[in-house]
Amino acid sequence: MLRPSWASPPRLPLGQPAAIVGMGATGPAAGVLVRVTAVGPFVAYWEYLLDRAVFVAPHHPAFGGAALVDPAGALVGVVSLRLQAGHLAIPIDLLAPTREAVGADGPARPPAAAWLGIRAVGTNGGIGVAGVSRAGPAETAGLRVGDVIMRVNGERVSDVRASTAGSGRSP
Repeated sequence: MLRPSWASPPRLPLGQPAAIVGMGATGPAAGVLVRVTAVGPFVAYWEYLLDRAVFVAPHHPAFGGAALVDPAGALVGVVSLRLQAGHLAIPIDLLAPTREAVGADGPARPPAAAWLGIRAVGTNGGIGVAGVSRAGPAETAGLRVGDVIMRVNGERVSDVRASTAGSGRSP
């Protein structure tokens, strides 16, 4: 049984061995030995923003939702994305607010997170709209591909990361 490391951020120095354990769509559980290649911020154009993500390599065939386990057997992350050079894992302590929302009485709604429904790209002095999700808040508000967002709540923004500064949003 995996023991989650909820209390404190996992200490995953560069080069540390770890394992990804998950089940593929067509087969039994599989484990792959990996190494931590980086720990740091991750911002993606599809509204994926983490102050601290764990990057590991090599690839695992059953990565989506797979467990990232340290050498002591502690669950230290959940593998979320397949990237060109490996995988991105969300550190387990960042998932604790969702865990707290699921109380002894059963499932509850996890803490709300902002979602615009856009694919954002960097532009000169703003946030470019590269895509808009159907029936999402951005489409309802009239945002279209090619628009450039210059201000959020009246404050000038220069990139996706800067747009969450001071907003109270927890990535």
